[in-house]
Amino acid sequence: TYSKYLELTISVDKVYDKPILVNYNFSNNDYLVSKVIINYKNASKADFIFNYKSIDNNKHFNYLVEEIIGEEYSTGSITYINNLNDLSTNIMSFNDTVLEESSITHNLIDINGSIRIYNSDLNSVGYNSKNYFNNIYLGKDNDLIDINYDMKNIGKSSINNLKVEGCLKDNSKKIFRGIVDFVEGCTKSTGIENENCILLSDTCISRSVPVLLCHED
Repeated sequence: TYSKYLELTISVDKVYDKPILVNYNFSNNDYLVSKVIINYKNASKADFIFNYKSIDNNKHFNYLVEEIIGEEYSTGSITYINNLNDLSTNIMSFNDTVLEESSITHNLIDINGSIRIYNSDLNSVGYNSKNYFNNIYLGKDNDLIDINYDMKNIGKSSINNLKVEGCLKDNSKKIFRGIVDFVEGCTKSTGIENENCILLSDTCISRSVPVLLCHED
């Protein structure tokens, strides 16, 4: 039995070889409002998989705020699987600060839900810090998918890599806003942004608004 409001704070202080799996099953018009805080200590490593699943056909609601700190020489991946049913709403906000020689990877597998809203504020702050964000999605029926990802290169030789792949059919709609921001002082940094969408009907709508901001040579 879970509370409807959860705050989960995790401190990673060593290297974990196996992924850590967190499941939440929704039923009976269930809802969840949660905050997940993960602090990767120096030279630590851990992979997390969060799986949100509907086990009945009622309408469900999931709202998540995530905050991650990757301290020096740490490595981590966080995978979110949205396997709610077709009536449900899924809203997620991803936030991180990655320090020197550290790497954080986000993976979002977005399968179902009538309304899906995603936002990120990802900051590669330290020297040779790395942020990777991978998102795949499927839109169908009258689904609405709203994506707004902001990735900042702040540290020298930092890397940001944003990759979004999706497919739309029926009357589904998607809007993608992706920002790669080269902040002054981030010399020798790299920013990559890819967004591809396959349209399988004449009535689905895909809008893409990629943005590149550069304050550094």
